[in-house]
Amino acid sequence: MENSFMDIKGLDVKSALKSMGGKSDVYLDTVKLAVRLTPGRIMRMDKMLEENNYSSFSTEIHGIKGVLEIIGAWELSRDAGWLEVNASADGNFMDLYERFKIELDTLIGSLGIIIPEEAIGEEAIDISTIKSAILEAKSAILEFDNYLALEVLSVCKKFSLEDKAKELLIKILHALTAFEYKNAMAKLNELEEMYNGYTL
Repeated sequence: MENSFMDIKGLDVKSALKSMGGKSDVYLDTVKLAVRLTPGRIMRMDKMLEENNYSSFSTEIHGIKGVLEIIGAWELSRDAGWLEVNASADGNFMDLYERFKIELDTLIGSLGIIIPEEAIGEEAIDISTIKSAILEAKSAILEFDNYLALEVLSVCKKFSLEDKAKELLIKILHALTAFEYKNAMAKLNELEEMYNGYTL
């Protein structure tokens, strides 16, 4: 399956895997999360722009930028970063945004052909989403973006977690609220270790 990913234009799978220590299962989890959630994120961003809500748009596209970076879509991630900073009422960013959406849709469509969303069972989606949310939250913490980390981890609340995982998640959310980044990262590492034993 990794070889199929390598055929996708604009995706540097080798570099992405290297940056995550060769953990192909984590890479696959993140790809599955992207295939499942990106269409909804694009719809939310379009609505935010209709409402001139540029602050929320920047937050949403920051999350997409992180996922694209993790899976090795460097050029699209750079475009997302530019849009995050430059989205404003003057509308000068809209041409790039429309092109970005087309290229992102093409990427997600290609990934979806390799891993159709319907092929991911409900239990697998939960585990995949949790593991990828942990990875994205860690990336946000490294950038001292506790707001994004809190938003990303909020998706885990709806799942039926083990007691220890619930306890860790609560501690992580409290640490982020108190801007205790080191403590939050340590607890995230514990939570990640718990779910590394699960396979899809």
